[in-house]
Amino acid sequence: MLTEMSKVYIIGLKTHFMEALQDIHRFGKVHIDDLTERIQDGALPIEQMQLEGQLSAQYDEFKLLDSRGQALVMNLFGSPDMLRHMCDSPQFKTLSNDQLINSAKEYYAEIEPMAVHWAEEITILSEEQAELLQYEPLLDKLEPSIKNLIGSQKLYSTALILENRYREIVSELRNQLLVVTDNEATTLVSNLNEDMLALIIVAPLDKAQKIRDYITDKRVNQIKLPQTFADQPFSEALAAMHQRIAELPELLNKAQYDLAQFAELHRQKLCLISNEISDRIEELQTISKLGETDYTFVCSGYVPTKYLGELSEMLEKNYDSSVVVDQIEIAPEEYPKVPVELENKPRFRPFQAALGIWGQPVYGTFDPSWVLAFSFPLIFGMIVGDAGYGLLLLAFCLFFKWRYPHNGAVQAFTSVLAPAGLMAIIFGIFYFEFFGDLAHVYIPGLNQIHPIQISSGFSLPFIRTSSDMQMTFLLMAVGFGVVEVIIGLIFGIINNRRMGQHKHVIEKSGILTILFAGLAIAALKFMPVLTESLSVQAAAIVNYVVYFVFAIGFIVTLWGGGIMGAIETIESVAHIASYIRIMAVGLVGALLADAANKLVFVTMPNAGGIVIALMLHILNFAIICFSPSIHALRLTFLEFFGKFWEAGRVAYKPFVRIGKDERHETPTFMVEARSVDLCCCAWHIGFNASACTCRDNDNDSRTGSKGANC
Repeated sequence: MLTEMSKVYIIGLKTHFMEALQDIHRFGKVHIDDLTERIQDGALPIEQMQLEGQLSAQYDEFKLLDSRGQALVMNLFGSPDMLRHMCDSPQFKTLSNDQLINSAKEYYAEIEPMAVHWAEEITILSEEQAELLQYEPLLDKLEPSIKNLIGSQKLYSTALILENRYREIVSELRNQLLVVTDNEATTLVSNLNEDMLALIIVAPLDKAQKIRDYITDKRVNQIKLPQTFADQPFSEALAAMHQRIAELPELLNKAQYDLAQFAELHRQKLCLISNEISDRIEELQTISKLGETDYTFVCSGYVPTKYLGELSEMLEKNYDSSVVVDQIEIAPEEYPKVPVELENKPRFRPFQAALGIWGQPVYGTFDPSWVLAFSFPLIFGMIVGDAGYGLLLLAFCLFFKWRYPHNGAVQAFTSVLAPAGLMAIIFGIFYFEFFGDLAHVYIPGLNQIHPIQISSGFSLPFIRTSSDMQMTFLLMAVGFGVVEVIIGLIFGIINNRRMGQHKHVIEKSGILTILFAGLAIAALKFMPVLTESLSVQAAAIVNYVVYFVFAIGFIVTLWGGGIMGAIETIESVAHIASYIRIMAVGLVGALLADAANKLVFVTMPNAGGIVIALMLHILNFAIICFSPSIHALRLTFLEFFGKFWEAGRVAYKPFVRIGKDERHETPTFMVEARSVDLCCCAWHIGFNASACTCRDNDNDSRTGSKGANC
């Protein structure tokens, strides 16, 4: 349901302005409206408030401090939003703007050097590790070969890299190197991979310069070592690099652990200061949305009606009659500008989230979340209509709900699909489908159950794949479309009446009349039994009345909507016809499942047939998870909701301090609460805490693990 809103003007003396603004911020329930447009249009005979003078200077200071705070949080925790909504304390709330600015400057100046030091050290070590690890395969290939060639002698060594396609020139290079070194060079070829090979060269130290000159002259690629090792002999550099690669993980873990300790030490205070600064920035930004006279300030906004009394009491208690709340009646023409908040029972909240795909309704209309909660699973169930696939979908939903209990997206998604799976099971029983015709054709015992023929086109169970039932299935799909379109028009009439849109009420009433009259005409034509008991004259009168009502409905539609009314009527009929997709998509899935069963039991009753049939069922299930969902959403949002839905423009966003929005269940990190243990903190910045031992405030020792106590 939509939360009832009250439009309010908060008017007070300027001498109490900042204190009142901060109290409204702490109250956290008022959606502040921007008065700029109304003031500029002359609708309000007041001036727009400006952020100027001392407040403007404070705003600039806070913006700089906010940037510094985000950089600190980024260095310490890896994400600028890591500490949002995690702490609450009155420690800094009572400080004036100037006091908060001075406190933040002193604190940031104290911790910035160490934070930057640890972050830079970790970055340097990580980059060095990444660079050296690129050489590791090369080291593993070359170092043993060079050691074998050099032994314990003091010799010069290097290596050249060649593509395998140039292998034939290796002999020429060897001969040239022997000439250059007076037959004192030793060479060895080592394959690095399929495409590259290395030519290892070992020679006396006094021949090193000649070899370098030759390599430079011939422009042969020489293995370039990192700058740190470039000046060392090649063999010594390889050994040193191997040793450094072994040392770096421990050094990196040590640096990360030290940073984690430092971060945990300052987590609470940094959180409190950065959040308070963000709140002050929001307060100062809000000033330009307000109005003023010479002696008063004016704040316009909306507050949920259930909190209106609490707001008035709070301001009266703090300021007597110096700051007052004036409630203004909301006119229907203002509804599109009124902020919207949806409040639903837990079972409807996932569908409220799904409704967000389409938007949010206009204030004053009704919340269709509960309608979606019935329509989507029902259409999904009619399309899928298979107890086997429905059980599989329900099992998947329950598994993911259990596996990811704290993942909001997974919980919402599975909460929408689980009822759809349940409806697929119910319709599967009605259609007598369990992975297609497996139950009523191939499973012993169940295949002895024969449908009870109610009429030539209907039986129980209703075997929808039977050619005798397909016309009935088509009529069922269209009939369901008629019901949803009619209900949508009724909802539309209610919404348009609430919003004062009388022409739309007349138009939709006319379309509704046309549909009812059209149904009556179809019934009289295809069900002559309805008039068999009447005389010819009475039957003619009935037909005349029905056609007359149809004509009246058409006239009313044109009166209310003009030419668009006629188009809307045609569109309504087209929307009803669109529900034929329930039959079409449903039969495709059912026939694919039947084909898979026939393949394994009739065409290929062997292992190959089982594998192919299983793959077809998996494919069909994958299609079922997406295609019917898309069609069910399309029919609900476009064909059904299109008759009454009007999208709202403004979402309810209360002027509230960070971490105090009660609409969201976000964990709050209180200053007095147990601190997050060090192992958890280390995990957030990438330190492997699996081998560390941590102690919490109760002095309980435990081995660190990913996510422990987080």
